Amino acid sequence: MLINYEESMAHPTLSTDPVFGHVMTKKENCLQMLQLALPELHLTKIIKISEQKKVSLKYFEKSDRYDVWAVDEQGRKYDIECQTTRQSNIIERLYRYLLKLQSTVEPLLPGEKVPKGHASYAICFGTYSPGQDQRARYSISMHDDEKLGRIYDNLGHIVMFNTKAKDRSMISAEMAEFLDLLDGRVNGQPNKFTIKLQDDIHEFISSEEWSDIMTDLELYREELIRETREETKREDEENAIFKMIKALRTFSLPDSQILKTLSDSYGSSFSNSELERMLKSVK
Repeated sequence: MLINYEESMAHPTLSTDPVFGHVMTKKENCLQMLQLALPELHLTKIIKISEQKKVSLKYFEKSDRYDVWAVDEQGRKYDIECQTTRQSNIIERLYRYLLKLQSTVEPLLPGEKVPKGHASYAICFGTYSPGQDQRARYSISMHDDEKLGRIYDNLGHIVMFNTKAKDRSMISAEMAEFLDLLDGRVNGQPNKFTIKLQDDIHEFISSEEWSDIMTDLELYREELIRETREETKREDEENAIFKMIKALRTFSLPDSQILKTLSDSYGSSFSNSELERMLKSVK
């Protein structure tokens, strides 16, 4: 994971985790991107969006957090993700995000009717296809099996884009250019939106915040290297302890004496209880 982050941070693009979060939490950028991704909604305004937060190393330890969260003027909610490493369960993960988006709905009282509610959208830009074919856009909605075409809008929608797909017949040229930008590719005559996003990216990676991120990442890398070396050393010492136990057992020494020998040799690295546990595991 760290190697992937180091590579992406050394050559940042829009899909680099903190860059995507910073650039796309600007309302005007988020709105235009959603207009390209979901033209059928005819979006005109974003009224709420996740705040830009100072990035820390915890940012890279991604769990179930939103990359970008937004609400439009009709109350529809959006979770916008950028995923550059393949995940076989990406659809299930996006479904979990949908459930989180809808978790703010108040519980019903006895006899109260279910409100119509507002649609939620989990949108993911990935560098791979969630299916067998190689389309640029995939969408999943809740349908009525008996009346095909009827969509239960308030149950939510999943939309995924594949930035590397060859078949782009279902998206606009502007959307295709946005996907190229996510891959770090820009054509000779970029449109105004692409130019603005490039300017925002450049502004961010030229900032003091980005410099702090790179410094922290280097410290994090050094810490992981140190931890890996310590783990390797500990594994080597454990193997040596097991060999020593087996060798001492050939002399029919009592466990108490073997434990003392182990403690004298490895007491600085292992507690007495750890050495005793290893001793008991060797018959």
